Amino acid sequence: AVISQASVACVLAWTCSGVVAPAITEETTGRLASQHSASSSMACPRSCANAVRRSRRSSGTFATPTFVSASAPANVPVKNWFSGLSRTEFTDCKPFSPFPGPRDSALLEELGGFSPDVVFVPLERYFSYPGVPVVCMLVNMAPMAKNYSVGSAAEKARQLVQLYHAKKAVKGSAHVIVTSKFVRSFLVSEWGLPESKISVIYPGADPQEGLIPVKPAALAEKGWDSFFWTIGSLEKYRGLEDILSAMLEPGSKDMKLVVCASVRSQMASYSRELKAWIAGMGLEDRVLWLSGLSEAELAWCYRNAAAYIMTSRIEAGPNTALEAMTFGAVSIAAGNPPLPEFFADTALYYPPGDGKTLAARIAEVLSWTREKREAVSRSASERSKRFSWDYAAEATIALFRKLAGRRAGSRQRM
Repeated sequence: AVISQASVACVLAWTCSGVVAPAITEETTGRLASQHSASSSMACPRSCANAVRRSRRSSGTFATPTFVSASAPANVPVKNWFSGLSRTEFTDCKPFSPFPGPRDSALLEELGGFSPDVVFVPLERYFSYPGVPVVCMLVNMAPMAKNYSVGSAAEKARQLVQLYHAKKAVKGSAHVIVTSKFVRSFLVSEWGLPESKISVIYPGADPQEGLIPVKPAALAEKGWDSFFWTIGSLEKYRGLEDILSAMLEPGSKDMKLVVCASVRSQMASYSRELKAWIAGMGLEDRVLWLSGLSEAELAWCYRNAAAYIMTSRIEAGPNTALEAMTFGAVSIAAGNPPLPEFFADTALYYPPGDGKTLAARIAEVLSWTREKREAVSRSASERSKRFSWDYAAEATIALFRKLAGRRAGSRQRM
């Protein structure tokens, strides 16, 4: 149960019926079968639906699926992700389990009806299907990090299980998609994967045209003229202690912090410990905890904060970094990879764990003129445009096409 709450498995089976690559065209009949397993984080399966939708409207030099079959447990809102796609059907399937057990016979039967050429699992979950190449993604790097304290024995056990499944999935797949060069480098140097088996496909930064920012009511009640902002699930690898340490520095005594964080049940004790420490250090009145903000409220915080601070010790592809740049936020980030890979020269950096240097970066940002802030904001917004969901969709479908072509060629030779 501990594992399944933080696990998602999604299988996308992509078919080019009766076509031998490379002669795959837009007229190719394709079928996409999707299977999702329960969980708390749905970003990757949702992005798969986004990729399918975007690939359909592409001017396109690659084939796109024309049928989608999405199977998921009842608690996964897959219908919402694929709404707007024609010729889409939905079926039920078993949730992912980290423990050995019988395979989902209904899912295998469903895939058999589609006769897939490629199976795509957009998370680090092992899956196999006879004679068909499987592509997986590595999106959770927390179990691989060695630069932070995991905490309780239960959490260590959880991460060991996640590490086992990630390694099994990556090594057992025909190809792996990763969301940063950092992850590719890790797989090559630490797990011995050949670079030819890995594709770096960056996630996209969603444009926010027409979104009207709204100030969160709880923040309005505080009446703070200036605040710093951070967002993300409350996890030990997020390194929130860096900001709290910086707030204790002599030059940061007036600093206010807004934290938007969800807390999974296994991190409840850590959350209590952190808040008790904050109270003990006299910071309670300078830290505001928020959760469940709307897109409009998130936009307001990114745009109006003195700076967005990202302290994560490890990420595969930090979506909040893309959000920050999209909204033109001034950003301060830990210097560990892959954060500089995403922010480039649009952020200020500090050594992770060094609250004193972070406090100096905070003071530097506060010293900027209005013109300097606006220039940095424009630079961040411009950089966000380099991260395109359209390109991500094209690159993903092009990879499927390549693998499907290899399989078709192999069958023809047989």
